[in-house]
Parts: sequence; structure tokens; C-alpha cells
Amino acid sequence: MTAQVTLEIHAEAAGHIAAGRADVWAVVADLSRRPNLTSWKLLTGVWPDETAQARVAMNKGEFEMVRIETVIRCVTKAQLLLKIEAPEWGSTGWLDHRIEEENGGCRLTIGVIAVATFPEGAGPASRDEYAALSRQGLEQALEVYRRRIEADAD
Repeated sequence: MTAQVTLEIHAEAAGHIAAGRADVWAVVADLSRRPNLTSWKLLTGVWPDETAQARVAMNKGEFEMVRIETVIRCVTKAQLLLKIEAPEWGSTGWLDHRIEEENGGCRLTIGVIAVATFPEGAGPASRDEYAALSRQGLEQALEVYRRRIEADAD
């Protein structure tokens, strides 16, 4: 039997977007505009209402991750908190998007708390490496959101 390693992390990225809260919310709350999304299917509810669920496929570079996303908290124009379950990948997480007014635009903060189990030697070497990789992914997503939102505002 292969030994398993479980890593638990928290990571976040934040940045200014030159757009109003409604514009930022319109993109963050729209599944079809999610960075790295390859497909999605609504399973229950009305997205992004609380308890809505969707099956989502994400391009993770070297592989595609299929996961179930459930809306845990939805505060229009302020917060979208999702529970992410990817049992095939040994992963559960909570993805939080927070929007705050800042200097004539908004500050978008994307945070993740994740618990992932990897076969020993198959995943990140340490909790710090996993957190750094997660932070890098969040920073890339934030930049994609910024470009999409600011392009819409032009």
C-alpha cells in the first residue's frame, strides 16, 4: 500500500481592479467567466444562490480537475464563498471571493483553504510548497479577472 500525505493550507491573493463593485461581481459570480474553466453543468439551484451546486472542470495545466462546487455564502457585490470537492483528486477546499471598494475601484481578494491527500512523492513536497503553488494560482486567477473586468469597462 502506498503511503499517503495530507496537506492543509491557506493562501490568498488580492489586488486593485479599476471597476465598480457591480462590474467585478458580474464576472466573479458568472461561472462561464471563471479563469481556467473548461466546462460546467449546474446540478442544483440557481447559480450563485446559496446551496446551488455545479459540476466544474478546470484546466490545471498538466491535467483537468473535475469537481463539485457548492455556494456556501452569497452576498451580492461583496462575497462569494464556495465549497470545492474533488474526491478523485483527494481534495476539499473553500474558495472565498471578497469585493471591497478601494480608491475609485475595488479590491478583489481570493482566498482558499484546502485539504489535499497525495500519494507519497506525487504531490508538493511540503505544506509551504503547496501553499506557494496555491497562492501562485490565485494570483494568476486574479490577473485574469482584472483583465476581463477592466476590458468590459472600456
